[in-house]
Amino acid sequence: MSLTDRILGIPFVYDVIRPIVVGGIDMGQVVVPLSVRPSDVVVDVGCGTAVTLQHLPRFRRYVGFDTDERALAAAERRRDTLAPDQSGRVEFRHAMLKADAVRELAPDVVILAGILHHLDDSTCEELLRSLLLSPNLRSVVTLDVTFFPGRLVNNLFSILDRGQYPRHPGAYSWLAESAGFNIDAERAMPATPGNKRVAYWWMKLSPRAAAE
Repeated sequence: MSLTDRILGIPFVYDVIRPIVVGGIDMGQVVVPLSVRPSDVVVDVGCGTAVTLQHLPRFRRYVGFDTDERALAAAERRRDTLAPDQSGRVEFRHAMLKADAVRELAPDVVILAGILHHLDDSTCEELLRSLLLSPNLRSVVTLDVTFFPGRLVNNLFSILDRGQYPRHPGAYSWLAESAGFNIDAERAMPATPGNKRVAYWWMKLSPRAAAE
């Protein structure tokens, strides 16, 4: 693990320092468009410290996947702050999401926040295609660092990000469509509403076969 990964992977740095530097990160705007239902199984890939839990309504089950033990420990502490009837529906797994887990969990919605820019093209497509193994899949949201013309600060943060594969917006869209998804919505999403310093590329996807 590089020194950058060691520092940026510290939960306090990830949840507190990093948002201050980029001007805040509002995960609500990322996941609210999923329109999660009380009957839904939610899978959060690269869940980190599970900040998304703060912005989700009631769900039947939430399963977060991550490979960072420090982040998962912080996620467990966050789960402990939830109401008992909700915390019992939350599970974390120290693993990457694989096809077998998709078949097992059959998620209705999937969160890929900060994932695709860490993966090369073939691995991105493999991950996205694996999600289609869920017979219940309705929506997927993605959020990734990207490059915008003339946005020097934003582009510098994209270069300095831990992810080795930051892409232009069109490349993320191409990956999603190549994997078999329709792009229901996509846009530049400021770190927080009104933030003019840093923005990400956000997409909401649905399985192509389900939409046709």
